[in-house]
Amino acid sequence: MALTLLANNNAKSVLAAGISASATVITVGTGTGDLFPSPVSGVSYFKLTVTDAATKTISEIMHVTSVSGDVMTVIRGQEGTTPRVWSTNDIVANMMTAGAFKSCLQIDNNLSEIKEAGQESVAEARVNLGIPDISAQPGDIKYTARSTAPSGWLKANGEAVSRTIYAALFEAIGTTFGIGDGSTTFNLPDLRGEFIRGWDDGRGIDSGRGFGSAQPATSLSPYVGAVNGELIVGQADVDGEGPYQNQYLKYALTTGTTQGVQFYTVRPRNIALLACIKY
Repeated sequence: MALTLLANNNAKSVLAAGISASATVITVGTGTGDLFPSPVSGVSYFKLTVTDAATKTISEIMHVTSVSGDVMTVIRGQEGTTPRVWSTNDIVANMMTAGAFKSCLQIDNNLSEIKEAGQESVAEARVNLGIPDISAQPGDIKYTARSTAPSGWLKANGEAVSRTIYAALFEAIGTTFGIGDGSTTFNLPDLRGEFIRGWDDGRGIDSGRGFGSAQPATSLSPYVGAVNGELIVGQADVDGEGPYQNQYLKYALTTGTTQGVQFYTVRPRNIALLACIKY
């Protein structure tokens, strides 16, 4: 989460005691701590510029993350400055810096600063604005009218891919579609040449199937009943689910030379598109 940058006008003091180059706690002049902002650790901070009292040419920028009275907790050497040894009465001030300007939204940047701050900042901004997240999430499936996967997506072709490079996708789908090499990779779903069916999930319409499982095609018998008077006794259908009842009568749907699996299966009209998965 991006921290909130605080600032106060005319917040200026001096060091009450000298500090080393590695010190992370400083004390300002007695009673002057109240002049400065009051940051909450992990939530907000303010910029503090320390300048040498002798020449006023040497400075260091610090981030102050908490204030208790006149005592401040600081992060040293910010914005390319070098942590230094500072002396009593060196000047400290809450000043505007280049980094402070950079952290502010600029109209011409069209909110790009929020994106650069990371996904947590983007999500927080969406919540603040009441905008729902409609972007694709890892594990989402889509079809595209192109032969290559668009940016941010992979072909859903069963390939074994890295668990670290595609960590968000691995967290979303795990090894549901294959364990890969068992340690460093996992398999994508293979949707090539497949139709998608909603998972039964306990409804009982398509029971007995695990999530992500594949299912073979069912068959259409080449015979219809009650036509020619020739009985079928104990003949199994093509997908092996059981024998026809002997009261049905055999009549071929076609008298041509068509043979093979295509004759027995049902296939609707379709268009081949590329199935992709979001990573």
